[in-house]
Amino acid sequence: IIDDSFLLCFNAHAYAIDFVLPETPYAREWQAVIDTFHPQGATEQRVAAGDRFTVQGRSVVVLQKTG
Repeated sequence: IIDDSFLLCFNAHAYAIDFVLPETPYAREWQAVIDTFHPQGATEQRVAAGDRFTVQGRSVVVLQKTG
């Protein structure tokens, strides 16, 4: 079975919260594929493993492993 890996970040708080993405060897880079903070839900943001990633208040971000 071949599948993609996803990371879901939920922020139920009213304010933005920073998440730290998992370090390598699991993944070197993540791409945000859905961000419910944006009206269209789409985003093109890429984040490296170990970096901080801000999730806006009362929103969900779905990240897909790219590397």
